[in-house]
Amino acid sequence: MAKERLLFIDLLKLIGIILVVWEHIVATYQWKNFLFYIIIPKVIFLDMGVLGVALFLFASGASLAQNTKINNIGDIPKFYIKRFLRIYPAYWTAIILCIVFSSTLLQFNFRNCIELITGFQAYLADFNGPLNYAFWFIGLIICLYLIYPILDYLFKRKPHLTIISLFFISLFSRIIFNEFNNFGMDRPVEWFPLCRVFEFGLGIYIIKIDFYPHIVNQSALIRWLGNLSFYAYLIHVPLIKYWVYNPFFFVIILMLFASMLYSFDMQIKKYYSTQLAKH
Repeated sequence: MAKERLLFIDLLKLIGIILVVWEHIVATYQWKNFLFYIIIPKVIFLDMGVLGVALFLFASGASLAQNTKINNIGDIPKFYIKRFLRIYPAYWTAIILCIVFSSTLLQFNFRNCIELITGFQAYLADFNGPLNYAFWFIGLIICLYLIYPILDYLFKRKPHLTIISLFFISLFSRIIFNEFNNFGMDRPVEWFPLCRVFEFGLGIYIIKIDFYPHIVNQSALIRWLGNLSFYAYLIHVPLIKYWVYNPFFFVIILMLFASMLYSFDMQIKKYYSTQLAKH
């Protein structure tokens, strides 16, 4: 039985996608942006896009902790299958849409194909990727899903010690990458899992210790927008060019294609859920 939707999770997703899309619009048209430095310059650095991704990670961790139960090792393969089906069908469909909307002639080599199929473009030293620079997030979230069963186990037993440990792991990972000039990698503090595990873990933590707003999301509109946030993230980059024509038109076309992608993805998930239930 599915649990009730929490309002704060959907709101965080909605705020997150607004921040990310706006940051990419600002970067595309080279407008002046607001930058924020917190605690340690170059180690903990936030702009609107980085903050938006952090909110996504936080909401993802909280959503998993609320809706996922891993009681024994036999539950882990089922968890991985469900998570991969959550990401990859929508992601692969978004690749097709991005190719359709691309304004350049794409000539993919073998490495480009591997980057696109797996979503691990940043791990292959190509942060911006051959098609969509927002796709780097796929490799990060997949890696965090892979370590979630370990995090779940640790949070069940030592929640306070675990979140403190994750904070220092993330902090020291960022320091190491910056001190050694990123080891030749492109922006690893954004995509390397140990650098981002604290934001993800913090979402898990607040659910495990029952320290979060228990307000149920009763707004159909906010639930719908929360559902669309991931799909809007996947498809927004090639659509940004429409902003210059009319911002309102950009929002409409983004919501339209995110809705189409969401509906198609739900049909795929429904099909696979039926097949898995038979087995």
